[in-house]
Amino acid sequence: MSLMESGRSKKIDDLKAIAMILVVLGHAFSYYEQTNGLGGIWYLCKEVIYAVHVPLFFVIAGYLCRPRAVKGYLWSKVCRILIPFYLFALLKVMYTWLFSVEFSHTGGFWSDIAEVFYAGSVYWFCYALFVLYLIAPLLWKRKSSTLLAIVVVLIIANTVRDYFGIRVTSFLQMNTARYYSIYFIAGMCMNRREIGEKVTRIIAGKRAVVLAALAAAAMLWIDLSGFGVAVFRVIEAFSLMIPLYRILAARERCTASQKAGAFYRLMRLTDKTFETIARYTLQIMLFDSFFKVVLFQIFGRTTGINIGILFVITALNIGMAVVCCKVIERIPYVHFLFGLQLSRKTGRS
Repeated sequence: MSLMESGRSKKIDDLKAIAMILVVLGHAFSYYEQTNGLGGIWYLCKEVIYAVHVPLFFVIAGYLCRPRAVKGYLWSKVCRILIPFYLFALLKVMYTWLFSVEFSHTGGFWSDIAEVFYAGSVYWFCYALFVLYLIAPLLWKRKSSTLLAIVVVLIIANTVRDYFGIRVTSFLQMNTARYYSIYFIAGMCMNRREIGEKVTRIIAGKRAVVLAALAAAAMLWIDLSGFGVAVFRVIEAFSLMIPLYRILAARERCTASQKAGAFYRLMRLTDKTFETIARYTLQIMLFDSFFKVVLFQIFGRTTGINIGILFVITALNIGMAVVCCKVIERIPYVHFLFGLQLSRKTGRS
């Protein structure tokens, strides 16, 4: 199984879906931790989730960012990222000030507006990702060696920044984009055949998973010790991605060897589920903060909240977002505001 594949490969969708599930689960853990605390193995689980889920998304985004006509490319990013971001950000501010002022980020309506639209703090990943997509065309024709050199320079620069506590402007999440550019450009590197094939050989090595697990454990220990500078976090993130990739490779081989039976049907169901989640990743992220609060309130007043319930909340959260997306994409004009394509089932293009 190679990293180098044409089009939207199945395992890229699988990785996106897994990253999305980890994002929603990580947010559920964090929300639970605010009132109940987390300790022991569950605290470590949360730290591992946060170490890998967003970096994986940015690696995939960079990997899929291929050369095309710049005008159409930029317009597609405005439609798929900025327009739904502005819609959800506005809805979040209005909801906060009409129903739940305690969720205000700043304590003032206009300062919340500035915080949301100037800094993008509520849905920070939208601005950070859009900024990196703006930069990407400048890198499309660069040599692989140049891209690798940029990644190394970024790791060094971010490590220095972390050590000395240097901050860049919060405008458009520039500070965040600066850090995640490491993963985004690394993903672009992996899309180059000569690099992608080498990475695939390394990941497929017999000792790759063991070494990756040891490296991730060491980096996690360093991070929890309070010395989590960029270089250690990058090693930790990529080390955690290797076992995920190998698990998907093993799953793919098992599925290919089975042509019938309960296991085959289960894998086919998982494939369809992952494909659906991967299709709506941005929208699931945007819906997450709304559904999470509602679900925590419902379970808090009925069954009570425990660690097991967090997994139920995660599944329901994603399921509700997917249902909303499937309904919205059938509504002409409204689908555009949510960054969705109009479903062909409506009979319109």
